[in-house]
Amino acid sequence: MRGIHGLLSRSAVAQGLFSLVNLGLSVFVLMTASKADFGRYTLVLAAVVFFVAIASSLIYLQLPMWRRGEQDQARYFVTLYRLLMRVAWALAMAVAAFAGSAMLLGWITPRAAFMACIGSLLTLAYIRAEFIKQMLYVLEDVAVVVRVNLRLALGVGLGCGSILLSGTEEVLFSVLLVFSLALWVCVAGVGAEQLRTRPAGELRMMAARAWRPGRWALMNALFVWLPSQGYLYLLGAVAGLGTVAEVGAARNFVAPLQVLATSFQQVVLPRLATLGEDAARPANRIRHGVLRALLLIFSGYVMLLYLLLPVAVDTLLAERGYAAFEAYVGLWVLVATLTVYRSNLAVVYQALNRYDLIARLSVAYAIAASLLFAAMIPLWGGSGALLGLALAEGVFVILLRGRLRAEQRLTAWEW
Repeated sequence: MRGIHGLLSRSAVAQGLFSLVNLGLSVFVLMTASKADFGRYTLVLAAVVFFVAIASSLIYLQLPMWRRGEQDQARYFVTLYRLLMRVAWALAMAVAAFAGSAMLLGWITPRAAFMACIGSLLTLAYIRAEFIKQMLYVLEDVAVVVRVNLRLALGVGLGCGSILLSGTEEVLFSVLLVFSLALWVCVAGVGAEQLRTRPAGELRMMAARAWRPGRWALMNALFVWLPSQGYLYLLGAVAGLGTVAEVGAARNFVAPLQVLATSFQQVVLPRLATLGEDAARPANRIRHGVLRALLLIFSGYVMLLYLLLPVAVDTLLAERGYAAFEAYVGLWVLVATLTVYRSNLAVVYQALNRYDLIARLSVAYAIAASLLFAAMIPLWGGSGALLGLALAEGVFVILLRGRLRAEQRLTAWEW
């Protein structure tokens, strides 16, 4: 436990910076591009999250568990890195080839094909940067992650300034390209000691090792992505890009809370992984400490949001067509609260490498969410989507709590 408060503080700073970068980019596109293009930007980021979730399920989440028995740490990291990047490059090339073929066949416009290619580049850069940062979290070099995110913020800021000075009308493409290049550059030289060129070991053996528990983590990632991001595509098809833009804009107001919670989990997961199967009481003590800190931050943030949101809408967003979406922000606060609590419960099973159990529970979560979306989105559009997501998160929380209590990892009076 010694040193965890310092790690949490540095992790909060690191993820706060990363959250500000994402928020700043979204606000920049929101204020400089059309409402439809902001809807497209939201859909592109949802696709990027999909592929990053795959990488996370197969590699990132397993780093803390695998490291415990490794004798050659540098060999271990470089083998995982090469395995991940080979798969990522193959996926990026496949998406680019499919987009080019679809354009030649007349299925999509050249603009859509170009967007798919830039999205592939962004995904590749994002996966690479996330691996290096997750490796640093495992090594508890969180201060280096702070410096990486500072570089990213500086690069994105300079890039957005260049876009404004150039006066380009293609703000969407320019922002995606700037984000991709900044992600690639911000980790240049970081982790060189662990990732320097050397024999990488048996990639097939490492792939098999990743797949055994990873297939369950992958299933969980896919079934969690479907309700949390996939609904945007149904919403776009039913209600249009404008509604997607409004829901995406409202999410920006609560995104810092979600990213902050993720930063805490990245520190907590390696610590819980070292406690072992029978340490339910210490695991809950760590969880409770994190929840108390998050509750305090959530309360202050929501009060500030209540005071400033009307001013932001009236002075900045109304003239761009975002006149009345305060209800979306309120629903996002509810969704974020439930999601953070659900993640705080799930981290116990992640630390135990019990992704098979989480995957089975996430199936019920995805089915409930899909049924709710199908019923509510045609009736209430964006509000229906967020209300359905909140109800589905509540179902997941109930399932996780029930399982934890059944295994006596949580009593009726514990959080």
